[in-house]
Amino acid sequence: MVPLTSYISKSDNLLFFSFRPLISKIISIPLLLLFAFSSFGQFHGHCLDAQTGKPVKDAQIVSEGKRLAKSNTSGHFSFDDSSVRTVIVKHPDYKTMQENLIPGEQNIFLLTPDSRQIDEVTVSAPLLNTLSKKVPGGFSLISSDSLQPNLSAIDVIEQSPGVVMQKGALNTGRVMIRGIGSRSPYATTRIRAYLDEIPLTSGDGHTTVEDLEMYNTVRTEIVRGPASALYGSGLGGIIVFHPDHSQASPLALDALTQYGPFDQKKILLNGGSRQKRTIIKSNAAYTQTTGFRENNDYLRWNGQFMLRHHFGNHALFFLANYIHLNAQIPSSIDEETFHNSPQKAAENWQEIKGFEKYDNYPGAPRNAWVRLIIKFRDK
Repeated sequence: MVPLTSYISKSDNLLFFSFRPLISKIISIPLLLLFAFSSFGQFHGHCLDAQTGKPVKDAQIVSEGKRLAKSNTSGHFSFDDSSVRTVIVKHPDYKTMQENLIPGEQNIFLLTPDSRQIDEVTVSAPLLNTLSKKVPGGFSLISSDSLQPNLSAIDVIEQSPGVVMQKGALNTGRVMIRGIGSRSPYATTRIRAYLDEIPLTSGDGHTTVEDLEMYNTVRTEIVRGPASALYGSGLGGIIVFHPDHSQASPLALDALTQYGPFDQKKILLNGGSRQKRTIIKSNAAYTQTTGFRENNDYLRWNGQFMLRHHFGNHALFFLANYIHLNAQIPSSIDEETFHNSPQKAAENWQEIKGFEKYDNYPGAPRNAWVRLIIKFRDK
């Protein structure tokens, strides 16, 4: 109840009541309603690259064949139309998507790059992030078109010129770039590798890439030459595996089963969800084989979880990776045994049942990574 203010006039001794507080509130209510209705049809937001989080310029916002807006250099768009609730977002370099609008709030559209489009190649290795022609060294890009679920990380990087891989078993391999690393007898050295921005190279310089699961990898970049100096001691170069940060559909589930010789089997589950400005993806894979040779059993579990959320001018990215490996090692044999009984293992390794085993989780020293980064971008 609005209180009444009273006073007595000295001139005519009459009692007056002031209704000014009540009248002001009555007038302010329609004004607030008018402002609310005027802003109800106003829409604004940003178009961002779902893989890199960078603004997307010239993305068209379309409804019923009519273009309502186009994003600027900072990815921002805005328009007034109270009758629109659903729009189509189009761009020649990205997949077309349909989105629902929320009036009065910032709408974030995460566009998935279209791998069929040919564009100028940009090296997105963490410390480079520049056009390939400006990289001070040789550069190779392996896109998602060349990545298959049955390919290991070793099979992928061997597609790059100047890269040679020597592999004895699924869990033993050596990568060489332009001859660098050839003097290391059993492991990859002098070559650095990253999963997005997480180093796969240990403190003593040994790089392990053969245990990675490549199903959710969208591109692999290999930079040869002096550019690797940005990452420390790595004479041969750097290898960067980029997980797929994008999610085209609101909900997606994939399952993969493979069988092969020597009791080889692979089972993989992959799921993803996209809700407005948040993308969540996870996958788990099981790989097992008895191998061609003696003492050659191989078992591996892989798990990965990724979260990306855009809020205001910031983007929060979380990545966790897990590897469990239990693999026997048949080791090397002499030439005579190779020609007569290639399935045999080295006698000493067969006798002791030599193997490699590790089970890592967040906080473990090897192959268990957690990345938590807040990235800033300009409107």
